[in-house]
Amino acid sequence: MKALPRPVIHFDHMMGYLPVWREAITQALKGDRRLYEAEIVRMLQGGAGIGARLLTMAFLYAASGQPAYCVGPRLQEKFRHTSVRSTPLDNLNTPYPTIYVALPECEQLLWGGLRTQWHHVSGVYVMRNGDALSLLMWAGTNERSVDPADDATFWVSIELGNCPRGNDPGTKDVEYGLKHVFVDEKGEMSDPGMGMPESKAAREEITTNIGDTARIVVNLLQYLNTLNPEIEEQPSLDKKTVEKLRKQARRKGKKGARARQRLANHTEAKVVWVGPSIERAPRYGRATVATGRAGTPHGRRGHFHSYWVGPRKDAEGNPQKGTHRVSRWIEPILIGHRSAMVGARGKIHHLREDHE
Repeated sequence: MKALPRPVIHFDHMMGYLPVWREAITQALKGDRRLYEAEIVRMLQGGAGIGARLLTMAFLYAASGQPAYCVGPRLQEKFRHTSVRSTPLDNLNTPYPTIYVALPECEQLLWGGLRTQWHHVSGVYVMRNGDALSLLMWAGTNERSVDPADDATFWVSIELGNCPRGNDPGTKDVEYGLKHVFVDEKGEMSDPGMGMPESKAAREEITTNIGDTARIVVNLLQYLNTLNPEIEEQPSLDKKTVEKLRKQARRKGKKGARARQRLANHTEAKVVWVGPSIERAPRYGRATVATGRAGTPHGRRGHFHSYWVGPRKDAEGNPQKGTHRVSRWIEPILIGHRSAMVGARGKIHHLREDHE
């Protein structure tokens, strides 16, 4: 069975290199918020508004029990090509007040400044507060980084209530919100003083990457609110096992190496994998039904379809649509794309001619 890619959780990363933040959050969770609030004030006065938001989201994530939802690279690609033009707002409810979405092997990028430039997105803090959907995107270090804090972040807030009506009644065109949130300077924030690229193409690439990352998160929320989402909880290590591994990690040889590896992968987060079968499946091309006519190969965007379920009559015998609505995800698909069949089960044999 194919191993799932390892996610990087920002909270674990941050707690390792910022002892002041670790202590501030630990004390705040116990009810003493003085150090936490002092750190917030210090950063705001120093002009580091994005740092204050980062600490706030990390605290809210910890207060929610550290729920981390992992979306692998294949599902990321499917969610990126799934439409959000007709989204019921109830489909965007978060399972906890604040969650972290881990995006291992993500192709989307964040701009970290003129020195470090592009960083691959590692994860996103997500919070729904009324009609506001707040996303704090984080990208880890790259080859130009000089320390663990030399990363890239971007905060964006989408006002769902201000999005226009979607294609179906009772829905919103969230795609409009993703494209127009950057017009309002109050709706987005990046690293202070990081320096923006001069070329128009690079600035447009920043906007495109942020929009694609937000679309992945929005469709993850929609998927989690479908009738039977495929999720797999990752078992965590108890305290007794962790202490045992720490003792074994001091040893030399294979046993010590295995213990150190398990400790490196250990997290206190409640890790939930979303769509694990998609990540583990072999890369076979999906067959498409022949229509008898030639056409240009193209992709059909995925979407979420809502429908009524339950009795068609109420207790008094009156007709009704049903008792409640549920959503189903219709995956994106390639139409007429022969290259999807390459690399399925067959092999390519290279033949050569014999010359005398």
